[in-house]
Amino acid sequence: MPETLNATLYEAQIRVAGSILEAIPPASLVTLGPAGSNSDLVARDLAEISGVDPDSIILCGNFPEIIKRVDSGKDYVGVLPVANSIGGDVLHDPRQLLTNAEAIRRASQQILAAVGLPVKHCLLGRNIGITELEGGIVHSNPQALRQCAQYICEKGMTAVDTQSTSAAARALANDELPPESMVIAPPLAGELYGLPILDDNIGDKRAEENVTTMALFSRPDILIPRYPRILPAN
Repeated sequence: MPETLNATLYEAQIRVAGSILEAIPPASLVTLGPAGSNSDLVARDLAEISGVDPDSIILCGNFPEIIKRVDSGKDYVGVLPVANSIGGDVLHDPRQLLTNAEAIRRASQQILAAVGLPVKHCLLGRNIGITELEGGIVHSNPQALRQCAQYICEKGMTAVDTQSTSAAARALANDELPPESMVIAPPLAGELYGLPILDDNIGDKRAEENVTTMALFSRPDILIPRYPRILPAN
C-alpha cells in the first residue's frame, strides 16, 4: 500500500481495532463475501493483527445477513461498510433507503471501532494484453463501475452490473463469464481467484482519495475495554 496519509491512518486504526478484538476476543468475524471483497480484506487484516483465526471468518451474501449473524447470541463481531468518501452512506436495504449505520442502531448493536480503507480498483482478466482492453466488457458492482467511469469511457468498454466486485472475480474464475470478460475488483480478489491484474488503480479517484469507512460492531452485552478511537479520514 502506498505511503499516504490515509494508508497510514488505516494501519493505525487497524491496530486500535485489533487491540479491542484481542480483549474480547470474538468467536469469529462476520462480513460481506464472497472472498476477496474489500470487507473481507479488512476482516483478514483484523484477524492477522488480533490473533483471530482467519479460517473462522464468516462471509455473508448480503448486509442484513451480517446483522442477523451478529445478533444470533454468539460472540460475533461484524465488519460492515458504512460510508464512502465519494459515494456517501452505504445502503443496507435500497428498497427502504436504510443505511448500514442506521441498521446497526436499529438492531441495538454497539460500534466497537471504525477503520477507513483506501479503496484500490484494479482491472482483472485472463489472457488479455493491455492493448486488447479497448471495447471490452467489464463486470463489477454498480458503485465500483461508477467510480471507474472515466476509465471505462476512455477504453470504450461496456459495463455490466454484478452483485459485488469479488462475486464478479469469482464468476470469471469459475467460467461463469465469457473468457474474454474483465472485472473490476480489489487486488485481493485477483490473488485469490488467480486472475492477473491487467491495469492497476484505475478509479477516477486514486486509492488515497477514495476511502470506505468500515464499522466493527457487536451485541451490546459484549463488554469491551475503553480504548481511544482513531476516526477514519474522509
